[in-house]
Amino acid sequence: MITRASISVIAFFILTSLVWGDTMSSQNFKILQDSLNDASGLSSSTNYRATDTSGELAPGLMQSASYRAFGGFLQLNESFISISLASSTTLTPALQSGVSGVASGTTSVTVITDNPAGYKLEINASGTPALASSSSSINDYSEAVSTIPELWQLATGAAFGFSATGMDVMTNFKNTGSTCGGGTANGLCFLGLKGATKELVSRIYTRTSAVGNTTTIRYKAENKGATISDGSYGATVTLTATPN
Repeated sequence: MITRASISVIAFFILTSLVWGDTMSSQNFKILQDSLNDASGLSSSTNYRATDTSGELAPGLMQSASYRAFGGFLQLNESFISISLASSTTLTPALQSGVSGVASGTTSVTVITDNPAGYKLEINASGTPALASSSSSINDYSEAVSTIPELWQLATGAAFGFSATGMDVMTNFKNTGSTCGGGTANGLCFLGLKGATKELVSRIYTRTSAVGNTTTIRYKAENKGATISDGSYGATVTLTATPN
């Protein structure tokens, strides 16, 4: 009997402010908002910092039931964030009941933000266990210390988990070659999904590059010769990017 598995991915970004619908941009820059004025800028000393502007037309907040518009140089205090990724991935090769084997797949997530404080990326699943068919399921990977990534260790049964690689990946997902918690983000440190509970995958405290910073989620399902029901298995996973 053969078991096929696929992952459906939902992307969310959460803002503490508005998402701008249109911007001026090129390959090298992005202007979120422009201003026409006589003078503006930052003044500072050892005791104060002041940003001022003069000669602007209609500064401030304008709104109706259908829109909100912030006019003026000093209104640009909002953060922009976006997230992009493939909507699904398939784990290959198919697992067989009673036969030891490993199936894997990846999803690459790119986050762009101009927030000087950076962003965080979290993951969660729609159900527990995450990977299930219409009549059966495969257990979420169970790490020795809950929520602490570890080198994959499965003695018996079948399990499904994930790891993460990328420049912003949390230290817990990095590996020194023999242990997790430092070194490089090589995709060897795994966690099981915890249903609706969000798990922190990546975080930085600066703005991203203009093209964004990418985190790759690596999914793994393994069967250690256990009997598993035939069918198509799927998991719905949500990835959420939020400004810090």
